[in-house]
Amino acid sequence: MATNNSKLQLTNLDFDTIKSSLKTYLQNQNEFADFDFEGSGLNVILDILSYNTFYNAFYMNMVANEMFLDSAVLRQSVVSHAKLIGYTPRSAVASQAYLNVTITKTPGDNTRVLKIPRYTQFAAQGANNTSYSFYTVDDTVYVQNNSSTFTFTNVLVKEGLPVTKSFLYNQATNPTAYFKLTDVNLDTSTMTVGVQTSATNPSYNIFSLAQDATEVSKNSNVYYLEEAQDGTYQIYFGDGVLGAALSDQNIVTVSYLVTKADLANGCQTFALQSQVLSGSSSNVSLSNMNNPSFGGAQIEDIASIKFTAPKSFISQNRAVTVNDYINLINKNYPYFNAVNVWGGNESSPPVYGVVYVSAIPKTGFVITQAQQQYLLNTVLKPISVLTVTPKYVNADYDFLNFTVNIMYNPAKTALSAQQLQSAIGKSIQTFSNQYLSTFNSSFYYSKFLQYIDGTDNSIQASQATIYLQKTFTPDLSNTTSYNLNFGVPLHRGTLNDRLYSAPYFNLNDQSGNQQQCYLEEIPFSFGGVDDVQIVNPGYGYASAPTITISGDGKGANAYPIIVNGQVTSVVVDNPGDQYTTATIAISGGGSVGTPAVLTPILLGSTGTLRTYYFDSMSTKKILNNNAGKIYYSNGMISLINFGPSNVGSSDQSLSIYAQPQDSIFSSSQHIVLAYNSNDSSALNINLTPVSS
Repeated sequence: MATNNSKLQLTNLDFDTIKSSLKTYLQNQNEFADFDFEGSGLNVILDILSYNTFYNAFYMNMVANEMFLDSAVLRQSVVSHAKLIGYTPRSAVASQAYLNVTITKTPGDNTRVLKIPRYTQFAAQGANNTSYSFYTVDDTVYVQNNSSTFTFTNVLVKEGLPVTKSFLYNQATNPTAYFKLTDVNLDTSTMTVGVQTSATNPSYNIFSLAQDATEVSKNSNVYYLEEAQDGTYQIYFGDGVLGAALSDQNIVTVSYLVTKADLANGCQTFALQSQVLSGSSSNVSLSNMNNPSFGGAQIEDIASIKFTAPKSFISQNRAVTVNDYINLINKNYPYFNAVNVWGGNESSPPVYGVVYVSAIPKTGFVITQAQQQYLLNTVLKPISVLTVTPKYVNADYDFLNFTVNIMYNPAKTALSAQQLQSAIGKSIQTFSNQYLSTFNSSFYYSKFLQYIDGTDNSIQASQATIYLQKTFTPDLSNTTSYNLNFGVPLHRGTLNDRLYSAPYFNLNDQSGNQQQCYLEEIPFSFGGVDDVQIVNPGYGYASAPTITISGDGKGANAYPIIVNGQVTSVVVDNPGDQYTTATIAISGGGSVGTPAVLTPILLGSTGTLRTYYFDSMSTKKILNNNAGKIYYSNGMISLINFGPSNVGSSDQSLSIYAQPQDSIFSSSQHIVLAYNSNDSSALNINLTPVSS
C-alpha cells in the first residue's frame, strides 16, 4: 500500500510517466535518499518495472475495449457481441443478373417440358476481359405450348463456384452438432442444407435457416448460422426444443456458391455453358442483358456490424418503423446503394395502410422489375406488419447540370487549362459523392464553390449556374398528360433563364406538317389569383356556396361548381390584383355535412409552358400557348395532352431543364439529387485567365 511518503501516480499510464513516478517514489524513501538512479543498475530495474506496468496497463485496456461492441476492434470480438443480440454478420454477396434464355429445339425433338436446373453454368465477361462463371440458384421449369422454342424470362444467375460438402453426424464426437464451412467468401444466401437419414436410408429433408426463434418448434426443420472466430461460417442444428435435433449417422449436405463478390459487377456479355436440351446447345440465345450484373459485395465490415446489429436487435426482425425497414432491407438484400422508406400518411393526399420503398442501385440508375418483385415479395412481406402493404416507387432523379465560370491566374499553377478543367471536374465529382446521389440529400451552393475554389491555388473566383434536369420517355403513339415532379421549388424564369426542353420532338403544325418543336416557359405577371386548389371537396352541399377571397389585394372573385353535393372545381372569373397573400372563406350552400377546404394560388406562383418551332426562315413560331403548367412552389410540371410522334434522341427520351429557386435545396421521399459525370453535357467549365 502507498504511504504518506508515497508520490506514486496512478492516473498516467505511458512508459515515461510510469518510470518517473517509480523514481520519484523511491527518491522519497529514506533508504534511497542519496541514490543516483540514472547511473546505477536500478535504472535498468526501473525500466523493467515500467515496461511490465505499461504492458499490463495496455493489455487490460485492450481487454476492456473488447468487452463492449462500441469499443471492440477485433472482428471476432465484434461478431461475438453481435451474436449475443441475435445478429449474424452478412457474408460476401455474389453478383447477380437476370437473363432471358431462349432454347430452340432441333427438328424431330418432341420434348414438351424443359427444366433449367440449379447450377446451370453461364460464362460472363467483365472488365479488362476477365471471365466469370454465373450459375442459376434455383430450378426453372417451362412447359411448351406446341412451339419449337422454350423461352425462360428473368432467369436469376449468380457469380461463383458451386461447392457441396457432406458431414456425417456422430453424437459422441460432435454433441453440439456444429459443422464448419471452411470456404472463404461463401454467399450464405445461396446456401441449401439437407439432411439424409443415413447411408443406408436415402430419405432426405431440406432444412431452412431459422430467422426467428419464437417461430421455431421442436419439430421444425431448421438450422442456425453464425460466423466463426476465424471469419468463416458454421452451421448447427436444434436441440429438440428449438428445432429438430439430428440423429446419429445423419448425413448433412450443404451446398453454396463461393463468390468473387463485387469483382464480378458490371458483366454484360453472357453465354450458356451447360447443355440444357440434348442436341440443341448451339440453338441458344440470351437477351435482356442491357442491365449489367450487380449487387456483389464483400463480407460485412466491422463498422457496418457495429452500426446494424443494435438496430436489428431493436426491430426484432419485424418492420414497424422507417429505420426497421431500411435496416432489414440492407441486411437481407444488400444490393442497393441507398434505401428510403416513408409511410403513406406522408403522401399528398395521404394513403393509409401503405409503406413506400425506394432504392438506388449500386451501379446505374434503374432497379429492374424482377428486383422490385423480389424485394416486395421475398424480403418485405414476411417481416411487414399484417395490415401494412409495402409498395415500391422508382427513384426519380433530378440530374444537376452545371455551368461554371472560373477566373484563374495561369502564373500560379503548373497545370494547363485543360488539366485545370479536368481537376475541377474531379472536385465536383467529390462534392457529388459527399452530398448528392442519395435520398434526403441537400445541395449547398457555397460548399459547391468551396470544392471548386479548393481545386488549385490559381483559382481566384468562381460562379456557377445550376439547372435541374428531369428526363422522361413520352408515349409516341398516344396523346397523354404528364406530371413531372422536381420535388424542389423552381425559379420563375425570365427571358435568359427560363425553363426549356431538349432535344427536339416532332409535332404537327396547323397545316399538318411535322415540325421539330421545343418547350419553354412563359412568365406571368404578379398580382392576381390564378387558380384555386381543392384541398377537401366537402359533401352535403344543396346549392352552390359563396366564396370570399380575402388578402392584401383587391377585386378577386370565384365561384364553385357543385356535383353530387361536392365542390368539383372552382372558376376564377376575376383574378384581381396587388395580392401577395390570400385566403378563401366558404359560406352558405344549405345544411353542409363537411365544409370544403380551398386554397388560392396566386399569379406568379404558376407559369405556363408553350411549344414552338423555327420555320424554314429560322423564324420562331408559337405552336401551342398552353402546353402545360409550372407550379413553382412545389416543383411540379404538368404537360397537357402531349403527344409527340418522335423525339430527337437515340432512346426517345426528353429532358426538361429548370433552375432551382434557392441556392440551398433538398430532396425527399423518392426524389434523388444526382450528378451524372458520364453525361458530357452536364458540366460546362469556362476559364478566364487574369493576371492577379
